[in-house]
Amino acid sequence: MEITTRNRRRKNKSQNIYDKKKEQQKHQEQVQYSSTVRMRKMTMRSAGVPVPTVLIVYCLLLMNSLLLCLPKSSSGNNSLVCRFEGVAAASTAPKSGRQRERAAKQQLQHRQDQQIVYSCGSVTEDPVQLTVQGETTTTQTSNNPQGHSVKTALSYFSRTITKSDSLCILVRITAAVTGAPLDSLSRYASLSDYNLVPVARSYDGYDWERVGGPYAQHLVVSSCSSSSCTLDIPILDGGAAAGLASEGLFYLMSFAHSLDTRQKNARFLIQATFGPTTFNLDSFTGSYEDWVRNQMDLSPTLHRAYFRRRVDGNALDGDRDGSLTSSVLDIRGPCEKYSRWRRYAFGNEDWDEYITARRRSDGTWLLSINRSGNAGDDVPRTVVDTWKDTDGNDIGEGTWDFGGCWWGDESLGGSFYIADVDRGCVKIQGGNPPVNLPFASDKVKTISLSTLSGPTSTVMNFWSFEYGEVYYTTAAENSSKCSGLSWGDMLDLIGTYNGVQYRFAGYTKLKTNTVENPDASGSGDLLYNSYDIEGYCTSPTMNFMNINSCVYTTSTNACNSGWEKANPGDGVVVCGSHGEVANPQMGKHTFQPAATSKYKAEDRSANQKKSVFYMIATEIDGEGNDQFRQRMAWALSQILVVTPNQINDDEMSEIYLHYYDIFVRNAFGNYFQILKEVAYSPMMGEMLGYINSRSTSYVYRESGTRAYPDENFAREIMQLFSIGVHVLNMDGTLKLLDASQPIQTYDNSDIQNFARAWTAFTGPTPRGNIEGKYKYINRIDPMTIHGPWRDEFPKMDLDDNYIGDKVPLCVDFPKHQFLKKGAKYRLLGSSVTPLLHHQPSYWVEEEYTILGFPISTNSQLYPLLCNGLNGSCNFQPEVRLTANLDCYSDECFIDEMRIVKVQNNPPVYYEYQRPACVEMAFYDDAKTVSDIWYSESMCANPNLPIARNACCDSSQSTATSFCEFTSERTTFSTSSSRCARGACAWSSIQNSAPYCMYWSEDAYYWAGEENCVLQVKVSNDGMVAIVHNPYLVSGRQTESRVSKENLNYFKVVWRNGFPSVSSNSCGNGLCQSFGDDCLCDINIKELPVFSSIPSNADILSMLHVGGVDVSSFPPGTYTNHGTVGDVTVFHKGSSGAYSIDTVFRTSYRGETSFFKNVESVVTIGNELFSFRNPPQFLNPALHEPRDAMYETDEVLKHIFYHDNVAPFLAIRLIQRFGISNPSPRYIESVASAFKSGSYISGGKSFGDGIYGNLGATAAAIVLDREAQSVVLDADPTSGGLREPILKILAFMRAMEFSRTESSPELRLTNLQSTIGQAPHAIPNVFSFFLPSYAAPGHIKSASISSPEAQVLTGPKIIQFINGLISMIDLGLNNCYGGFGDDAMNCDTIGWGWTIYNRGELNYINTRQLAGIDLVDDLATLLNGGRLSNGSRQALVDAYNAARNVGGNFEGLKYAVKLFITLPEFHTTNIVNTKVIKRPDYETPAPSNKPYKAVIFLMLDGGADSHNMLMPNSNSCSGPNPSMYSHYSSVRSNLALDKSSMLNIDASGSNQICSRFGMHPNLSALKDLYDAGDLLWVSNVGVLQTANTNKDNWWEQSTDTVLFAHNLQSDEVQNLDIFENQAGRGVGGRLADVLNKLGYNAATISVRGVSEALVSSESPLTIVESDGIEKFNPNPFSTLSNSFVSRVRDINKATNIGSGLFAETWASLLADGIDENELLFEALDSTNLEQDFNEKNYLSEQFATVAKMIKTKDTRGSDRDIFYVEQTGYDTHGDLHIFFNELTETLNEGMEEFKKEMDNQGRWDDVTIVMVSEFARTLPENSRAGSDHAWGGNYFIAGGDVDGGKILGKYPDTLDISGELVFKPGIVIPTTPWESVWNGIAQWMGVTNASDLNEVLPNRNSFSNLFSRSTIYSGTDPPNPPTSSPTFDGPCEDDSNFSFPLDNGAVKKCPWLTLNENRASARLEKYCVRPYVGNACRLSCGFCTSSCNDDPTFSFRLKNGRKKKCRWLTMNEKKAPIRIGVYCEQSIISNACARSCDSCP
Repeated sequence: MEITTRNRRRKNKSQNIYDKKKEQQKHQEQVQYSSTVRMRKMTMRSAGVPVPTVLIVYCLLLMNSLLLCLPKSSSGNNSLVCRFEGVAAASTAPKSGRQRERAAKQQLQHRQDQQIVYSCGSVTEDPVQLTVQGETTTTQTSNNPQGHSVKTALSYFSRTITKSDSLCILVRITAAVTGAPLDSLSRYASLSDYNLVPVARSYDGYDWERVGGPYAQHLVVSSCSSSSCTLDIPILDGGAAAGLASEGLFYLMSFAHSLDTRQKNARFLIQATFGPTTFNLDSFTGSYEDWVRNQMDLSPTLHRAYFRRRVDGNALDGDRDGSLTSSVLDIRGPCEKYSRWRRYAFGNEDWDEYITARRRSDGTWLLSINRSGNAGDDVPRTVVDTWKDTDGNDIGEGTWDFGGCWWGDESLGGSFYIADVDRGCVKIQGGNPPVNLPFASDKVKTISLSTLSGPTSTVMNFWSFEYGEVYYTTAAENSSKCSGLSWGDMLDLIGTYNGVQYRFAGYTKLKTNTVENPDASGSGDLLYNSYDIEGYCTSPTMNFMNINSCVYTTSTNACNSGWEKANPGDGVVVCGSHGEVANPQMGKHTFQPAATSKYKAEDRSANQKKSVFYMIATEIDGEGNDQFRQRMAWALSQILVVTPNQINDDEMSEIYLHYYDIFVRNAFGNYFQILKEVAYSPMMGEMLGYINSRSTSYVYRESGTRAYPDENFAREIMQLFSIGVHVLNMDGTLKLLDASQPIQTYDNSDIQNFARAWTAFTGPTPRGNIEGKYKYINRIDPMTIHGPWRDEFPKMDLDDNYIGDKVPLCVDFPKHQFLKKGAKYRLLGSSVTPLLHHQPSYWVEEEYTILGFPISTNSQLYPLLCNGLNGSCNFQPEVRLTANLDCYSDECFIDEMRIVKVQNNPPVYYEYQRPACVEMAFYDDAKTVSDIWYSESMCANPNLPIARNACCDSSQSTATSFCEFTSERTTFSTSSSRCARGACAWSSIQNSAPYCMYWSEDAYYWAGEENCVLQVKVSNDGMVAIVHNPYLVSGRQTESRVSKENLNYFKVVWRNGFPSVSSNSCGNGLCQSFGDDCLCDINIKELPVFSSIPSNADILSMLHVGGVDVSSFPPGTYTNHGTVGDVTVFHKGSSGAYSIDTVFRTSYRGETSFFKNVESVVTIGNELFSFRNPPQFLNPALHEPRDAMYETDEVLKHIFYHDNVAPFLAIRLIQRFGISNPSPRYIESVASAFKSGSYISGGKSFGDGIYGNLGATAAAIVLDREAQSVVLDADPTSGGLREPILKILAFMRAMEFSRTESSPELRLTNLQSTIGQAPHAIPNVFSFFLPSYAAPGHIKSASISSPEAQVLTGPKIIQFINGLISMIDLGLNNCYGGFGDDAMNCDTIGWGWTIYNRGELNYINTRQLAGIDLVDDLATLLNGGRLSNGSRQALVDAYNAARNVGGNFEGLKYAVKLFITLPEFHTTNIVNTKVIKRPDYETPAPSNKPYKAVIFLMLDGGADSHNMLMPNSNSCSGPNPSMYSHYSSVRSNLALDKSSMLNIDASGSNQICSRFGMHPNLSALKDLYDAGDLLWVSNVGVLQTANTNKDNWWEQSTDTVLFAHNLQSDEVQNLDIFENQAGRGVGGRLADVLNKLGYNAATISVRGVSEALVSSESPLTIVESDGIEKFNPNPFSTLSNSFVSRVRDINKATNIGSGLFAETWASLLADGIDENELLFEALDSTNLEQDFNEKNYLSEQFATVAKMIKTKDTRGSDRDIFYVEQTGYDTHGDLHIFFNELTETLNEGMEEFKKEMDNQGRWDDVTIVMVSEFARTLPENSRAGSDHAWGGNYFIAGGDVDGGKILGKYPDTLDISGELVFKPGIVIPTTPWESVWNGIAQWMGVTNASDLNEVLPNRNSFSNLFSRSTIYSGTDPPNPPTSSPTFDGPCEDDSNFSFPLDNGAVKKCPWLTLNENRASARLEKYCVRPYVGNACRLSCGFCTSSCNDDPTFSFRLKNGRKKKCRWLTMNEKKAPIRIGVYCEQSIISNACARSCDSCP
């Protein structure tokens, strides 16, 4: 039922219904509105006589409507306004006179309202309210073409509103605070009191339009005149939806804003570039269209090329094990010109080695390098006179670590250190010594040098600010000098010049090998050079990215990475790669490739790729003037994401830069090219796990394991890269089903289907000349396809058609297609290794004879391939036939070419590339083919060249294979024609010639005349598998992929149902049952579709089989029978009859295409069941990469041409250019440019007119009126927050940043962690922020998006500002939060010392502007002139204040520092501030209520919890008693071994097994389970409703999108599937309710902004796990003490018309400062007793949570909800490897946190809830991983948890036969998350049903809710007494007093100190409560006598732990010892007077 249900719910059927309804409604609306408009325009004049101005009403009863005409009161003429009004049905008419009177008054008011034309008023007037009350509205509940998933009924009212020449907005306003008046709203009303929802706007005289945001999408602009528009405005019909209250009022608000020309230009450049500079603005001329055109015409600045041109690198680094780190990069050898030499003895390559010193007999010292640390391995380096430190102390002999100390200087006499065990870092006197070896050594080779020049400073020392000193040879040396030198010899090679010794410094030599200029030598010299290295060729194999520029060469050294020469004179095809340029021979270098980088600070190496981005963006080297292209590339890179978090080797640079260049090169090209390059990128293949993914059939055939293809890329390419998850209109609004339900673009079966199309990709051939740490990995060139791995079966597309539809049938090609128009030939050179055909690799490796078809010089094909010139061939990389050729000689006897030999000496080959074609999966008259490798047989189409020839001898059992060339395939008839005795069902094969390769494993042979029968196997869900029934001789079997037992199912579209075992007994016996399937005989029926010439639309919708270009057939084969429109019909032969052979020519996807007039249908029985015959690209008897490539292209085209792509990309790209909520009109404008490939603005055209053109798209984005209109900056909901990295780069450009001379690399460090964004550091595939993210507060209430706000946490805001302040004050370094790295003397700023930095801001150092001129210039440069008068004056005042202290320089700096805190800088809004400041932060008072905390532990990525909790018994109940064996069988290689599991007892849990197992790494969790502190909940997941099962899961999940990371993550964090409480997470709602109940509840995330914690009442506190950075930490900057006050003052409260994004920034900044002030000191002074592993990022988060818990009194909190997160659970591959690491991390973090909670006495007060967005599939995929699924197992832990049990229901069946499991092994959950949180909420204190409903809006949909008592033990403690007991007497405890613990237990005073380990925590927890402290004075140490301990004092024990005084006497036996040891210290005896018995 799955398929038919799916078809019923979505795709064509639902869409067709929708489209028809839409057309009907549109027609009705047009009739109504056109009548209305006509009536409005009626001027009631007759014969020149004016109509009296009295009320005139014409009534016309027509279609139950009333035509009402009223005078138009807003104008002076005598016109009428007429409108249809609905008439109520008779049954609802008012019956009483009073009711009729009231109704009449309401109608009159309504009519008066409607005839009013509303005017917006001026900007100085209050907002104009639109009256709604008393109106009879028309509810529109269906078929609204502009819609969103607001899930309540909408009603409309109509108003006519004048257009605005400036800006007028229509907004819906609701009260944000209780009591805020909604009537008569003042423009000075405080924004904080109201929520504003945008609806519509008019600006610059344009018509009214809908704005961005889901609520506004319901607006209908019904008509417009020259001066006004009529709007049908939606109102909410009861209840809240999309976060909007229902009592809001509608207002019109007016705005004005203007800029001068320079400011406009700056504003434009802020949007289109990385920011304006003064030079840009001074030189800006012409129109914006001119600028865009000029930018598009600039050559691209490729990031890879930029990096390579600046690469240096010591290619001779060695490791201690003696290995060399260089592997694939060439070096400039010692005998080459420009070889490099050094005079100093030690360099960076010696880092991490050992240095030894030995005293010589003459008193000098021999210094050697030792790379192993073993005696005898010393390599002499130099001899020095003395060996002393800088204090003059002798160091002596020994061995030291050269890598355990600071780096020295690479210069003669430069600083030089060794690491001494006892003395630490020792600086050597005399510094880095010269090379001086006065003796010969067998370990050091020497050569003499003829030339040497220097020294020059060219090599950048990565570890200081200086360049190293080097020398260069100016001529090449005689090569004989270097003969015999090994790679190892060069490590220590010494050259002598003029009697002076120098060390060789072999540096990286990169060659130019670009697409435009491939390296003709191919670097074959690396393979055969004398240095004894294993190198690789530079040339990549030919691919779709370089094929047009490949070059044929016979150069001696030429080679290709895909093939090695057999003979020196062989010809080679060499190809280039984009951006693969050479590095300079001399000059200052910047970067070092990781392949040669042995220094250990990988963060520096990892930063290089980021530096390339920064340097190009800032144009710091003069490169990067193609700023528009670079901005477009940056936008695209955030959509098609590659994250280093899922790629090994983050320290690499070139691989990331090359991937990024995909977007640079194609920024204005076509998006299809981007999609294709991304899909073939090994970076993407590695990140999303489809590299090396194999088909299910291949894995089963090879290993017997059922594994499914990896689904990751199949999902993400659609969800994130192209179409999204919901069907869109062209304007970006959602298409809705039944006016309310979004239509999903795909479902999980589509993902599984497309995953099969992403199999067989494998890494490209390794090669040289590229950065790489490993010789065998190439991440630069496109992936290749390994044919046998590909899934060969049909694949359905998203429209219920097939991939391969509209592609010609292979069987329809003309004979000798290889000689026909359209045939292609690819040049192979002398290689016989094909690129497009599968050939076993060992054929070449083992040097078998491979024969290509020898083409005669008399062949018509020969001159085309030879391309002769002056008697010799000029071979081209690809030859395409443009006309038909005749066959010649032997060509006439072959069916299909493979490899063609064109030349003999040297041999030259071409590979034939057949045009794309498909085969029908089912066909008649099949013949048997068999192989000899596996002894298997299958069916084949006899009309296709699929198998090899086999001719039988007289025995009819042995056959001989004859071939014209190696691997020749023939049709059955050709094979038979070559046989004297015909074909037979042979049992063995022999060759006619060795080159026929008869024994190859891919060799199928025709095997007799007997027919082979095809059947179809049908599963219970309607999926089918192909079954072959070949004729089998003894010893053979049917090939497993097509046997009756095969499970290679695929989807088809059934007509009239399908045979099923369960529903109709296999068609009531029509088919035979085969297990759970039906095995059916079939018939193939082919019928013509059209009997007359159809239209283009009819062809495209009804014809699915492509036709062959009729011109490729011999003349007369087809006859042209006419053209109608753009369709031409061709009939076969001369007949004019329409048949299945008729072909139509028409246009398809912008190209001329042919279609065959046929429909092929597979029928069962008497056509009772049928489905359209599906096409397939791959034949199961062949494994051609060519066909897989064709199929890949078709999959990409299907996605690319989806209707969603244009609006989807338009939205994403517009957002990245600064407008977060583009209007539907703007989206449609950009989408139309993408779709048409053209955009016209200002008379200039952009684009090439081809669908998908990004040049047109980009032009539309920046030139559209919405982007260019200045006044829209004043729209409160327009624009957006600026990206953090764009703000920094724009700031540096505007402030004229320049590097220091010694710092060639612009290095900004750790930006991802400090500000939330950095290039090449995107955290996951969802980019830096989600496009739909809405910041809590005004943005979320407005139902609009603010993606960038997702990284605007308090800590990141503080760190952002601190970083820029540091740059302003000190230049680029790391002082006081600076963004630089190597700063020096940060702590000496107050002493006046010089601070070394990487660069400075020249604007600050040189600009002479002051006062208002300065501020205006800053405003122009930094925010395009968007500066309110209040902000402008505040900046002037700040400048004056600082100038009075430190002069103009300090005044300028201070003004700039304040500017970068402005909301106008961080957003594109205008700010309208109030006079008053924001409320001051009030420090909360401690709470006296018991404390509790919930920790939301998110395992991000979809945790495979089926390997966390598993059955560990084979004695279970249910259908699978051997449950472990069942689990092991289903999970196969993913299953854990039974003996490795941690065994747990579940006997009391009512589960199917009494024993379960936990992952072996979860020992700490197992201990908690055994101790009763942890329980498991089995099979939990997101559910919409109860009773979801295998038959209805799709219908029961319509309000969510299953299996998508981001959407399911939102679901588990929000737990509001129907959006009844939209805008708040489950933790946020819990906090809101708790606060309402009188608790002090807080939400705290230590992992950024969490949806789970968003609330409406509690501000979300963000605390980074690496601590809190103090705001404005530099105490020495001018007016530092008053800076915070000025920041608060300039970010005042705002009026209601102020920008919402600006308000978001200002409020987040204020909150961030408040949090910083509250928590910085508190957390900094809070110590934990438990040590947390700093390398475990989960432990770090738990440590932060523990600190926050310890500061609860400082924060005044008694209820906390925390969010922590562990990432990395998206384990699509190598599950065991990654899961072991993940579980180790999880276990350690949990164990450490539990211990710390014990120390604090808080374990009983916390609950940890494990959550993940979904679990994973039970079977493995082909990469030993698992894919996205649904139900999983999760734990709840805490001291109060009633653990040691398993809740929920563990499934009794884990394979697809179970009622809760569907393909490919997805478990349907039985316990909703609401059940879990219901019990937790009750434990936290929420007990009332209505309150629980607020926390869990969908809880009433389920009956299996857990209560508090289900999850927890004990009862809640009573509230503490309001007063303390009184006790008079000596300093003793009250023996009668008892008090409640937080867990409900009651204790007496001695309990406080009873347990020595827990006493400290207990005393700190309970003694602060007055009623406990007074009664337990002795135990608490609170006695009032003069002799008492100081309760605040603590001291350290000898082991470092801290203790209070009471510890001294806590243990009676140990007290005397403790007192004796510690009370001797006076400081302790004084403070602990009572305990030490030292009272006076």
